[in-house]
Amino acid sequence: MSVPQFKCGAMIISVAVFIMPFAAAVSAEMPPANTGKAMSLAGPELKLQVSPDREMGAINPRVFGATLIAKNVSFREKTTDRASALRNLSESGLRLLRYPGGFVFSRKDTRECWSNFYWQDQIGQNKDGNPLNFYDLDTFLGFCESQRIEPLMQINVIGEPEQSVEDYVSYLTAASGPWALKRAANGHPKPYAIKIWELGNELHDENQGFKGDADGARAYAAKVNTLVPKLRRQAPGSEIMLPYINVQRPVSETGDKINLDSSAAFASTFLSELKVPVDFLDWHFYAANGWGTWKYVGTDVEWKHYYCWGTKFRECYAVIVDKIRSQYTMKPYPKLFVGEWSGDWTTDMFHGNAEAPRGSMEGRMASGIYLGDILLFLMRESVPSGFIGGACWHTACGGSQSLFWLKTNPLNAYNSNDASGLRPPVYWIFKLLSERRGETLVHSQLSGDNSVAAPKDGLYVDPEFKFQRVVECSTRSGDKLYIALLNKDANETVSVSIGIDSWPVLPEYGVHTVSANSYLDRNTPEKPDAIKIVSGTITKPDGASLSYKLPPNTLAVLEFTRKRNGW
Repeated sequence: MSVPQFKCGAMIISVAVFIMPFAAAVSAEMPPANTGKAMSLAGPELKLQVSPDREMGAINPRVFGATLIAKNVSFREKTTDRASALRNLSESGLRLLRYPGGFVFSRKDTRECWSNFYWQDQIGQNKDGNPLNFYDLDTFLGFCESQRIEPLMQINVIGEPEQSVEDYVSYLTAASGPWALKRAANGHPKPYAIKIWELGNELHDENQGFKGDADGARAYAAKVNTLVPKLRRQAPGSEIMLPYINVQRPVSETGDKINLDSSAAFASTFLSELKVPVDFLDWHFYAANGWGTWKYVGTDVEWKHYYCWGTKFRECYAVIVDKIRSQYTMKPYPKLFVGEWSGDWTTDMFHGNAEAPRGSMEGRMASGIYLGDILLFLMRESVPSGFIGGACWHTACGGSQSLFWLKTNPLNAYNSNDASGLRPPVYWIFKLLSERRGETLVHSQLSGDNSVAAPKDGLYVDPEFKFQRVVECSTRSGDKLYIALLNKDANETVSVSIGIDSWPVLPEYGVHTVSANSYLDRNTPEKPDAIKIVSGTITKPDGASLSYKLPPNTLAVLEFTRKRNGW
């Protein structure tokens, strides 16, 4: 009787017909407290049917973006491991970086304030040639060019003289003239290839823009109705993004209560008053696992509470899209750009609480699973028939949920100089989904018992509410088929039976995983690579059904090759 074979390096290992994939080495230095039953090898069974020839459209690579906070001194300090930081950025799978990231609002007297953005102070600032001095515009854009990362450039529109805005665009994009000469003197004679411009940040906030009511929305619309045509004339072919909605604390209802800091009156009035076509509306979304109470920390349902935010994300998306369709007066509709999103930032918000790093799941596998859940949704909705135009994880570095860590943060011992360059699980899951996928989404359908009950009295008060245990996304490039499977269950292994319609595949296929024994596992300075991407191949025996056992706390990407005549 033939059995499948698994290859890893030079080794070939025989395994059972119903495949239990190899497990990544994991960190168990901090076992979960009261996290439920032990992991099970026999759990729910699902069926996945994939139709590779039913193409749903091209996936927009802009969903694999991140925010880069230009004034983050981590990049400029002499203690920073520059080689490590450059390697992390270049190997991350990033396709887009938002700059200067977040606050770019009204100018104030203190030019060095981290929340102020004076573009004139950010040119000619890298005399030493530090490749990480991204405070300098030319250094940042040169890095993007070298790594084929698209820049998303923000413009300060509140308190910024119109001539200054025009000069800023000229410095970056003009082929001739005084600002083009200035750019050449700073080392870049050719104009930068900038496509997307964002006008401000969270302009529903009076501190950054306008009052968050109907009158503020009218003033905001009047401002951009004048500015957008000027920008399009100056930079033909540009794509324009406007800040729109920011999600806040949990509210289960929909309708006018759509989980936003900007009021329903602001959101609706702005859309109706906007008289110029724009390409993107910027939506920000932050999960909230703690918010000062940490009700579920250390209980057997804390992972369930955290993952409910993935469903909340989907709900808010649906309501916002409905608002755009019903109240935006022009065609085509703008896409939603998730300009800031991340796992919980409790660490940064509640500095004085010793439980804050734990409450936010900072650096733990749970935040990686959360990231994977949303990314798979964004991939699906980024095809032309969807409403997602791109997304930026907040941040690439320099925050409690950053893709990798750079410098000392006294609030969290793991975010230290000793951990400079540490790659948390969010890094590896982001990288795997960015790099191991096809360009085209194909039709797929999961069936079976695929639900987990939400904790009572949490994000959802309805005791009947459930969320998906496993999510997937199937993509194709030519003769390659990629099936991404994410198991959000902290304890149960899920058996997935895979059917591929009219698309015979070779018996040997690749398997790439990011996995951990517990949702609380993490990489540490002592074990920096405990959780990472592990790759290998599996050989299915002739005539055997294609089945895969997906462990808890795991993202797996299965990579198949189409079998052609003569193979």
